[in-house]
Amino acid sequence: MVTMTTAKQWNWEDDDVAGPLVQKLLGGAETWETRAFLRPIFRWMKLGVHKDGNRDAEPIEKAFAFVEWLVLLATQGDAARGIPVLPLLQPSYALNTIVTASQRAGSAIDAQRAFNLLGHYGYEPDVFTYTALIDVTARNGDLPAAIEEMRLSSSKPNIVTYTTLVRAVGMSDAVETTQCLEFLAHARHDGVFDDALFLEALETCARRRDRSVAARVLQEIATHSPKLRSNERFYHVVAQVVQLLDDVEDTDDDTKSVLAQWSACGVLTLEEQGRIANSKVEVGTSASDGMLPLSLSLSVIEWCVNAGLLYVDAGSKTLGCLGHQTSESVRKAVVHHDITRLISRIQQGSVVNV
Repeated sequence: MVTMTTAKQWNWEDDDVAGPLVQKLLGGAETWETRAFLRPIFRWMKLGVHKDGNRDAEPIEKAFAFVEWLVLLATQGDAARGIPVLPLLQPSYALNTIVTASQRAGSAIDAQRAFNLLGHYGYEPDVFTYTALIDVTARNGDLPAAIEEMRLSSSKPNIVTYTTLVRAVGMSDAVETTQCLEFLAHARHDGVFDDALFLEALETCARRRDRSVAARVLQEIATHSPKLRSNERFYHVVAQVVQLLDDVEDTDDDTKSVLAQWSACGVLTLEEQGRIANSKVEVGTSASDGMLPLSLSLSVIEWCVNAGLLYVDAGSKTLGCLGHQTSESVRKAVVHHDITRLISRIQQGSVVNV
């Protein structure tokens, strides 16, 4: 049986953030869309977890207590407030919101806590929630733990999961760069592979300054996706990778250049070498700061916010993370997930605001 927290009883009706919503609920409103209850949670998490690593415990605890109260409303109601059971509420969405809000701010501890509560209350985390946890765990420097999360997941990883993991390899030296090759193989095995993962892997190699693994990625492209080599973006990405890898050597000796090495070992033809060299001149200083101008730091929470899966208040600052640098397969995965959840709410009789 779910019970209210005894450590601190929150007066939700008097709260500055949740008060207006709760007052309407106490006024006898009969139907509610779960999304309305996510707004206070997201607001509290934004107040409590900061991108600079600082944390304010009170709003964070308030968000978790509010979720606990939602579970109570969904299963028993709140007799003390005269609120009957609200079976159409979906508290799992509230916990998903905490996971992804924590992920966006880089707080692994809060994301893990909310993730664990999903199981505690009997909810099954979906693949996007798993992926958000994997992302924040990896970005906090524990990529091996993120990989273990994927291995233990009961949800099948999708293209968003593998994109997140491949990018994470480029941001951490906790695993070998060759780990991105394993992710490519797993994605093919799981039937969620997309050619854009090859480009992600090349960018990861550039971040890790790993010529040899980049050559192996190019060999895999030749083996599994020769059509990609006719795509203009392929040459643009490879040119950026070459720029960064050549900068490591800081030499004008063509015999040591990445292009010369790759052509010598047969992973690029002379024609391709020429096209890449021309593209390299065009990108010029765009990669000279050591960071690719592609959106390597896109996070699952930001994709989902832009796709409408999560609420963000009007004052928040979010990036256009479903821009042209995000692969079409990732966009489709997010949109399909959004549609599936919308259909689920309709089938369960929840109020849906479009």
